[in-house]
Amino acid sequence: MNDLVLNAAATLVAAASLPGSLTLSTLSLAALWPGQRTGDRKAAEPGRIAIVVPAHNEAASIGRTLGNLLAAARADGLTDVWVIADNCDDDTAERAEAAGARVIVRTNAQLRGKGHALEHAFSRLTRSGYAWLLVIDADSTLDPGFLAAMRAEMHPDRNALQACYLSRAGVHLRSRVSRLAQWGFNLVRPLARERLGFSCGLLGNGFALRAGLLERLPYHAHSVVEDLEYHLLLVNAGERVHFVADALVTGEIADTREGARTQRTRWEGGRLRMLREHLGPLLKRTLAGDRAAAELLADLLLLPLGMHVLLLLAAALLGGLGTYAALLGVFAIGLYVAAILWRGPTTARDLGALAFSPFYLTWKLTLLPATLLHSRRRAAWVRSRRNDEIGGAE
Repeated sequence: MNDLVLNAAATLVAAASLPGSLTLSTLSLAALWPGQRTGDRKAAEPGRIAIVVPAHNEAASIGRTLGNLLAAARADGLTDVWVIADNCDDDTAERAEAAGARVIVRTNAQLRGKGHALEHAFSRLTRSGYAWLLVIDADSTLDPGFLAAMRAEMHPDRNALQACYLSRAGVHLRSRVSRLAQWGFNLVRPLARERLGFSCGLLGNGFALRAGLLERLPYHAHSVVEDLEYHLLLVNAGERVHFVADALVTGEIADTREGARTQRTRWEGGRLRMLREHLGPLLKRTLAGDRAAAELLADLLLLPLGMHVLLLLAAALLGGLGTYAALLGVFAIGLYVAAILWRGPTTARDLGALAFSPFYLTWKLTLLPATLLHSRRRAAWVRSRRNDEIGGAE
């Protein structure tokens, strides 16, 4: 009887880990495959671009960000910079206007969060003659050539683009390991999906949407992961987001325990909510032969890496089929790490940070209760405090 229970448990755990391991292996191999470009060489269409900067109490850093964005806009010649000062308690709007940006002030204490701010800005700017709207976070910097690379991929048959969104190196070991994980999520996975012909997803920063698309499919995405929520709407409508690997936008990674905790629990809790709410419809479309829905379902079933490792450990301990599942999982994670190090801007310090990975994964598992709280429908969007607001690194 005990053997029967153990075998059943091993089979269940193996089945739970299998989708994630297969997805990781497939994406890693696609990202490792030699290739120089992700897009097609076609004539780009001309048109005005609005850079939209959602900002909530960003007075301390908005000037630095706008200096970079406005310089890029002037060099492009057909781009304007708009700041959506959303429910601010400081002088973000005044500083943005003084820097030379155009400003939209929004105040609504009941409807708070980045999704509401973007929806408000998009509804106004889609009627202002812009061809594309490009979202850049208030802590970000565009690399030289960013707008040229994005414009080169704005083909008439495309409606949504995602730039390569990475983060500046942190000081704390935890933030360095988190940055490696971000390379996997923001570089390896979208690069692989582009090569495989799937929608690469939206990453919340550095994404561009055609104004006509937003008129047909308004940005009704208000969860704590509004970018993922809107991407689900896009795929459901038959749209595909294309990855622009040559356009690099660099943001800030949380270098403090508080900031990292807020970011991780919000992102991972929000993904769990999207999985819970969309599992049934995506499964139904997958069984009907919808290839795009199948890939999106596989992505949502790929648990956060810490949870996936926990599943593999449980599988190994239970034995039986679990042993084979654990071996496949170890192979998949090894491929994934290789793809991260190969495709990312890896330095010797990043390699050294890998030794901290087991402690990082353990720390992430301690966040599980808070992550589950953020997976609730009524979970409130909470802005992560910037490093310079709480004294920088620990």
